[in-house]
Amino acid sequence: MVKKIRRPGISKGARFSANVSEEPETPHVLFSFRHIQPCQFCFSAMNHKQKGDFADALFRRKDFTWRDLYSLDHRKLGVEQLPAEIMKTKRPACLTEDVDKFSVIRFSNADGRIVGFRKEHIFYILWIDCTFELYDHGS
Repeated sequence: MVKKIRRPGISKGARFSANVSEEPETPHVLFSFRHIQPCQFCFSAMNHKQKGDFADALFRRKDFTWRDLYSLDHRKLGVEQLPAEIMKTKRPACLTEDVDKFSVIRFSNADGRIVGFRKEHIFYILWIDCTFELYDHGS
């Protein structure tokens, strides 16, 4: 009689247990500063409090997937999409022609905006607007 050896699951072993994502097709959002634009809408233009609020905004979303961001209210922790043509600044050279909208995340009690674009699961930050001058916010 041949005894079969049971293969252990990939999520646990004798000494560990790994968290397995329930949605492997929707990885967590990664934030990138690779294409941030050096202008009046960058990190260096913010005051100390705004920088802290900005860091807190990214930290609070560190475990989110894009599905999470899209399902939440954009006035809270979610994201909203805006057409690229409403930006009042020069279009960055890093953008390909297929980028026709930007993602916007609010921070600092909704007084700040992180504006960028999504490429796969990465959110590339382009601008940080704390003065409401990057685009028309309506009335």
